[in-house]
Amino acid sequence: MQRELPKLSRREFLSRSFDRLAVLSFIPELENTRKSVIIASAGDVTLGYRFDEMFNHVRKQEGEAAAYCSPFRNINEIFRDSDISIVNLEGALTNSNKLRPKKFNFKGNPDFAKCLVEGNIDIVNIANNHIMDFYENGALDTISALNEHEILYCGGGKNTEDALTPRFIEKNNLNVGFLGYALVGADYPARNNSAGTNSYDCKRSQKEISEAKNNSDILVVSCHWGVERAPIPTTQQKVIAREFIDSGADIVFAHHPHVIQGIEKYQQGIMHRTNKFN
Repeated sequence: MQRELPKLSRREFLSRSFDRLAVLSFIPELENTRKSVIIASAGDVTLGYRFDEMFNHVRKQEGEAAAYCSPFRNINEIFRDSDISIVNLEGALTNSNKLRPKKFNFKGNPDFAKCLVEGNIDIVNIANNHIMDFYENGALDTISALNEHEILYCGGGKNTEDALTPRFIEKNNLNVGFLGYALVGADYPARNNSAGTNSYDCKRSQKEISEAKNNSDILVVSCHWGVERAPIPTTQQKVIAREFIDSGADIVFAHHPHVIQGIEKYQQGIMHRTNKFN
């Protein structure tokens, strides 16, 4: 018999999720070589939804420098000690007030991109259902803020070409590639002349992954999918994750459910499903 989960308000749930942050460090070793790279990942990072209150409180009590360090303070060493770190940036970094009609809209000041720098985050996934909360201007402001602070992004972009372009980071003489896809958030796809997410498409995504793998030693695919609070991944998640690995991905890093859904070893790849951090 399946155990019934307790009913929690969104605020209670987000509070508990803060204490259950899941961070996984991947240490893939390539065949016939001693080269390795540590890749740390975490799920949904929201520098919005009352984050202003937290930021201003810490700034008042401890100063501005501490405020920028506050989001990742308790886990900073995990990212600092990793070679590469990636999170899902859930929300826009913008001053725009033109919000999309929906239940929750997440945004933070563009200056909050500095929090990612202080948290030792190298790259963020923006293929999700909140990057377009403030329409195209919000997404473009986010990309501009990330570029200003030299944070790479994948899974979305200023147009279609930008959104599907893999990003590469060279570490320990290894070229690590990153691609991002949105299943949740696929309603806001990038177009030839407009910003948006990189939406999953079976044949196209397989081709993109295969091509990216040809240019990288290790390929990480970041995906926004699944059912919120569901402790078990859907059949669709499992099928697509294995499809990604069959196409060339070494790591499939997923987010959105806000709870830990486990890790699966498939072929030579790893499928990781993690929770939320606010």
